[in-house]
Parts: sequence; structure tokens; C-alpha cells
Amino acid sequence: MHIVKATIQFESLFILTILWLRIVLSYCVFGALLVTLSSAYFQEIYIILIISIMFLSLMIGIYFAEITRRKIGLKQYQKYLHQQEHLRY
Repeated sequence: MHIVKATIQFESLFILTILWLRIVLSYCVFGALLVTLSSAYFQEIYIILIISIMFLSLMIGIYFAEITRRKIGLKQYQKYLHQQEHLRY
């Protein structure tokens, strides 16, 4: 019984961790889009610009993931996502 309960808790923690990472990485995708557009605009690759944009988008993603975790809760946010029609597949 104890092993089953620990397995369920581990799976729940794993799912919530994946959800937290989805929130963070959604901002990183936006940062990657900005890097691509800025590199295309400047027609050169500036490593400092790429690193700073990606780092900033990562920090913003972590900030909003933590805000979501603290204010709404990841389980409640997961229920909210499951209620969205366009996310059902």
C-alpha cells in the first residue's frame, strides 16, 4: 500500500513539474522567436544579444511559473487547461 501511494505521489509530482516547465518554456519559445527576428534584422549573429534575450525570457518564464504556482496552484492551473476546448486532443 505504501509503495502504491508513493508511486502515485511521484507521478503527480512529475506531472506538475512538467506543467511548470511548460510554462517556463513557453516564454523561452517567445525569446527564441525574438532572437530569430533580431538576427534576421541585423543580418549577423551577436552572441551577447542572443544570450541576453534567451536569459531574459528564461527569467520571465520562471517568474510567471512561480506566480502561477503560488497564486493559482499548479493543480488548479492544470484543471483550467483541461477545460479549454482547443487543448483537447
